[in-house]
Amino acid sequence: MNKHILSVFVCCCSFLFYTIGGDFVSEYKVQIIMPVYNSAKTLCKCLDSLLAQTYKNWQVIMVDDCSKDNSLEIIHKYQKEDDRFRLIALEKNAGTSNARNAALEVLDAQYTAFLDSDDYWEPIMLETMIGIAEEKECDVVQCRFIYDFPGGRQHLPAGAFKEDVLLEGKDLKKVFRRMMTGINMNHVCMKLIRTSLIKDLRFDTSLPTAEDLEMCIRIFDGVKRYCF
Repeated sequence: MNKHILSVFVCCCSFLFYTIGGDFVSEYKVQIIMPVYNSAKTLCKCLDSLLAQTYKNWQVIMVDDCSKDNSLEIIHKYQKEDDRFRLIALEKNAGTSNARNAALEVLDAQYTAFLDSDDYWEPIMLETMIGIAEEKECDVVQCRFIYDFPGGRQHLPAGAFKEDVLLEGKDLKKVFRRMMTGINMNHVCMKLIRTSLIKDLRFDTSLPTAEDLEMCIRIFDGVKRYCF
């Protein structure tokens, strides 16, 4: 996330949910897209948070964007210990959007999530979000996040909504309004997405910034039910 802090994504939902998938053939329920570039300082904490997930049926697709540090060495270490760690090593550095697009090319699970290599998840995150998606038949489920500052200080920003919500139909306009007015809605991280909505989409590599927002707008064109 290009910060000097880590973000830890947390589930603050008071109910559970689940999604109905399409024609996907992966042995994994959810695939996690992770671009990696010179991430050695934070990568272990990030990957360890995946290993700690109470929900186990996941695969992470790590796309190394020609790192110059020992990020690849770290990735190979985790691969040797667990075959859920999948690597795509790019031959030329081309930025986060291009790296994410490389992972989008190979998606075949029911759900997709995004995790940056300088962030980490709480252990119950996937279990909670997949549970909600399936129970409520949501296309997108979103959670809140915490800023984790050096020295142990943490900060939980106000959520996009004051309480848990389930939106559909005309009420989805509330999502678009919040995308335009704050950072809580305009990132692909913090979201569990039905793969059929995103598999044929690609990040706009020509954008110097706001590529997440642009992608989220296109994702929500196909959303019928959303849970925060």
